[in-house]
Amino acid sequence: MRNAVDDVSRSLGALPGRFSQLLYLASLRDRAGDYQHWGLSREYGEARTSAAFSHLHRTTYASFLQTDLSELLVVLHRCCEKNGRHPEALITELFHEGGVKPSGVQEHAVMHFNYVLASLLALAQSRS
Repeated sequence: MRNAVDDVSRSLGALPGRFSQLLYLASLRDRAGDYQHWGLSREYGEARTSAAFSHLHRTTYASFLQTDLSELLVVLHRCCEKNGRHPEALITELFHEGGVKPSGVQEHAVMHFNYVLASLLALAQSRS
């Protein structure tokens, strides 16, 4: 039997890396921070769909923070190659996209996230 978390997880798994996943999750949020997905909301209802996206957003964010910088740098370059983007542009978008941070994330996690992005930006610029 399918459930909303499994379906959202499959959707996220189709995206190339944590960078794309975080931006995709941010793109689904409305001004109130709720996740809007027409197809899954029709299947599971808005509350269950939003809860599934919220859960997986926190999980994806935490996984990003637990990944070594060297691995993130490789993933960043793969993601940019697949999408025809420049690494510095993608990192800058993550810095400025407010919806990338899941609701309820502790301030220390946000500081860690910003530090990781700043480190990746410096590494990407040094390779350019």
